[in-house]
Amino acid sequence: MNSDLWLSAMQNIAEIYITTGKAEKGINILGTVLQRQDNVIKKAVIYQQIALACYKMGEYTRCETYCVQGLSLLGENVPLRKYSVIVNFIKELILRLLFTIFPFFHNKKKKRGKRDINRIIIQTLFTLSWSYVVTDLLKFTRSTLRF
Repeated sequence: MNSDLWLSAMQNIAEIYITTGKAEKGINILGTVLQRQDNVIKKAVIYQQIALACYKMGEYTRCETYCVQGLSLLGENVPLRKYSVIVNFIKELILRLLFTIFPFFHNKKKKRGKRDINRIIIQTLFTLSWSYVVTDLLKFTRSTLRF
C-alpha cells in the first residue's frame, strides 16, 4: 500500500472527525500521521489542523503551541514572551509604515513554492490570531500586523 496515499486518507478521516465534533479523535489520528510524515511542509499543515481542532475545543494554549510548532517548521518566529511581542509589534508596525511610504521595496513577485508556504503560514497565523482574540489582545494585534 502506498504510504503517501494512506497518510492522506488518514488526514482526511481526521478532518472529518474534527468537522463532526469529535476533535480529540481527529487529533489522535493526526498525531499518528505526524509521526510518519517526513515532508516538513506537510507536517506544518498537520500542525495547523491540530491547532484548529484545539481551538474548536476551546484549548487555546494548546492551539498556540501547535501553531508555533508548525510555523517554526516553515521558518517563522512567533514571540511568546510579552517583551518579545512588544518588540515584534513595533517592528511590524515600522515595516507596515515603510511599505506604505515606499511600496516599491515590497517585492510582490514570489516563486510558486514560496507562495504555497506563505499560504500555509497565513492559514496558521489566522488560526493563531483567533485563539489570541480570546486570550491575549497584544499578541492578536501583532499577529494581525504579520499578515
